[in-house]
Amino acid sequence: MITFDLPPALIARFPCEPRDSARLLVGVGGGMPIEGVVRDLPQWLRPGDLLVANDSKVLPARLHGLHQRDHRSLEPAKRRLFTLLYDPNSAERSWAYMVKQDKALKHGDRVLFAPPSSSPSSSPASSPASNLASNLASNPSSSPSAQAQAGVSTDSAPYGADSAPYGADSAPDGTGGAPNGTGGAPDALPCLAATVSVTGKDKVLVFDQDDSTVLQFLEDHGEMPIPPYLNRAAVQADRHDYQTCYASAIGSVAAPTAGLHFTPELIKQIRAQGIGWASVTLHVGLGTFAPLRNATQTSLHPEWCRLDAAVGRQIVETQQRGGRVIAVGTTAARVLETAGLHGRDITNGFAGTTTLFIREGHRFNAINGLLTNFHLPESSLLHLVATFCGKEHAAELYSYAIAHRFRFYSYGDCMLLLP
Repeated sequence: MITFDLPPALIARFPCEPRDSARLLVGVGGGMPIEGVVRDLPQWLRPGDLLVANDSKVLPARLHGLHQRDHRSLEPAKRRLFTLLYDPNSAERSWAYMVKQDKALKHGDRVLFAPPSSSPSSSPASSPASNLASNLASNPSSSPSAQAQAGVSTDSAPYGADSAPYGADSAPDGTGGAPNGTGGAPDALPCLAATVSVTGKDKVLVFDQDDSTVLQFLEDHGEMPIPPYLNRAAVQADRHDYQTCYASAIGSVAAPTAGLHFTPELIKQIRAQGIGWASVTLHVGLGTFAPLRNATQTSLHPEWCRLDAAVGRQIVETQQRGGRVIAVGTTAARVLETAGLHGRDITNGFAGTTTLFIREGHRFNAINGLLTNFHLPESSLLHLVATFCGKEHAAELYSYAIAHRFRFYSYGDCMLLLP
């Protein structure tokens, strides 16, 4: 597998502005790397080619929650940072999640989510803590004594000046925690409450509220789940920056980052040149944050994806006419390759989960080109790139990119791989 030492200065912590000013490294047929910028992309494409992009939309899926053991426990409530996964195909109110020290959450435990405090000095009567207490009080499994043990009474607010879920510099609306930027507390601060449900190895949060309420709460108060290697907190600008301009299907906890380089103007220019544009969907799941288990791993965590039959026909017709199908990112590539696995007719479309791990030995059936960012070493994404263009060529491109100080990872530069 390709490994490399990356100087920390080459990790892009913020995106280029405008988006299409990012650098582009082009590799054609294993030849020498050619430098450009993303807005040059149309010159590398031909009329009759087809770009296929992932239209999944990133949800502001990170929330600080108060974890309370069941009412029989004497343990105090603890504040934890959760990343939630919205799966439109799962049971209503049931959300997968990721949290540090996951084993600390047991079946039947309660998790309570409050909006940011209106201010560190907000009165107990209007604080999220009092609403949390109300939620606990309405939960039949939590007695008044359990509420006191959990530290959620109005005399012992869990979100004090030093422990508010969003500090003065990290409110999702950039206002220091004041809802709607007003600096004052609203009449009522709604809270969410959920119960931990464990079935075998599967853990979910079962919310008291319906999915639409949870989704709205995340839109209002959630943090964008930017990658940990950015080594910073999410800011308001990430709500725009960490989202493709064509995102429409809610469901991802990480952006399909190759698409971040496009602007509406660039897409319009591409189409004006007779180059097609089509969309598929793959909702990037919580497993994207997990490293590969071992060198012999043959599958990835399941992620839901969809390719409409009309797009499948468009792909086949493009290739029959001699055009190239170019995947915008590894997620789009995995959808196309999944739809064509095992001799399936791609013109029938596909909808379901994929665990496809594209690595050495995979034979590409659906794509002829790939636009992709620079990925972490020993990742499944880099396996895909090396399989597509050859391990030696991929190593040459990465060595060139490091030597010429290209910017890496989600907010970084990208490369175009063509046959």
